[in-house]
Amino acid sequence: IDKGLIDNIPYASSIISFGNNNKSLVILESTKGNKNTWISSDKIKIIEINGRVVRSIGLPNDLYSIQRPELHFNKIIEEGKLSYVVYYSFRNPVLNSLKVEVQSIKVGKEIVEILGLKKELILIEENLYSPLINWSAKNKFWYDPVTEFVWKSRQYISPRLPFVDIEVTKKPAI
Repeated sequence: IDKGLIDNIPYASSIISFGNNNKSLVILESTKGNKNTWISSDKIKIIEINGRVVRSIGLPNDLYSIQRPELHFNKIIEEGKLSYVVYYSFRNPVLNSLKVEVQSIKVGKEIVEILGLKKELILIEENLYSPLINWSAKNKFWYDPVTEFVWKSRQYISPRLPFVDIEVTKKPAI
């Protein structure tokens, strides 16, 4: 996947990978308000709001829903650190409203390269912990506070799946 290929696609696109597996191209299928639905060639769908995955369709253990406070990354940047609780629900097997404690931390500026283009972004980490199943993970978001856009992320969307890396190669039109 190179810049030439991305430039020739008339749609917003991202590169995703699960764990350390091969990278795949996903295309923006639809947008409703601030909710974006990305689809792969094998029909896996990733739904995100403001860079955070909120649902998946077609994975072995789909994230069905996530209930979280409406926290914008700029608030985390202002505060430096925030703690809150989210509730994850999964399919296959079904697990509803898994309580997950989250601590979001502003780490600082980093240079990120996506398809040869360098961007100065702010790294925000979310430390996840669920006492019920003893699950802990760390999400990472590389965020541009000027455009209020997440260009890159590493997210754990299920205790049964590896992390998903997402790099936005062509931003959705606003």
